[in-house]
This record gives sequence, structure tokens and C-alpha cells, in this order.
Amino acid sequence: MSVFRLFLVSLLAACYGPVGPEIYSTHISCHWNDGYEDYMWIFQVWVDHPVHPSEVDEVSAFLYDYDGNIFTVPMEYSNATLWKNIPRQEDTPLNCGEWYFIDFAAVDKYGYHDYNRSNY
Repeated sequence: MSVFRLFLVSLLAACYGPVGPEIYSTHISCHWNDGYEDYMWIFQVWVDHPVHPSEVDEVSAFLYDYDGNIFTVPMEYSNATLWKNIPRQEDTPLNCGEWYFIDFAAVDKYGYHDYNRSNY
């Protein structure tokens, strides 16, 4: 009987994989807003988690320009699986129409993470 238990434990341990957040969609855009008389950046990230979306603890976007400068945009939880941030351009070092590399990162409560690379 103990050999069977050892086999069963070994089998279950081999099948176990960490469950972590999954970034399954992203959206980046920049638009003129007449009300603010400024450009508005729109960052949206959809993150799911195998256990429950509430297990996702933090989502951020890291923007790199061609000179290697980095700007971090922390996302705020919106609803279900959507995290977003909509800053005014004057509150960022970003310029509408310029190219950026963007790394999105999602981290859950247990330290598991997912990354997604995009560009704008």
C-alpha cells in the first residue's frame, strides 16, 4: 500500500504547475480630449487568473522610448478582468505619435507573474 501512495504522490506532484495571472489582451491609444484640452493616453490590460481574477495583485506598464528612458504606468483595477489607467499627457513624459516599447506585467498575491510585450 505504501508503494501505491508514493506513486500517487509522485504522479500528483509531477502534474502540478503553478497557477498565475495571464495577460490575454492589451490596448494602448492616445487621443485628443477637448474637455481637458490635452491628449489622453489610454492603457487597458485584461488579466485573468485560474483561481479567480481577484487573485491578481498588481498590473503595470513599463514604457521605453528609443533612448532607453523608462516610464512606469501603474494600472488600477476596473472590473472583472480589466485593469486600466487614463492619464493626461501633461502628467506624463509621453508624447502622442512617438514610438514606445511597452512591457505589461501582472503579479498575483503569491508572486507568480505574466509579461506581455507590445509597442505603440
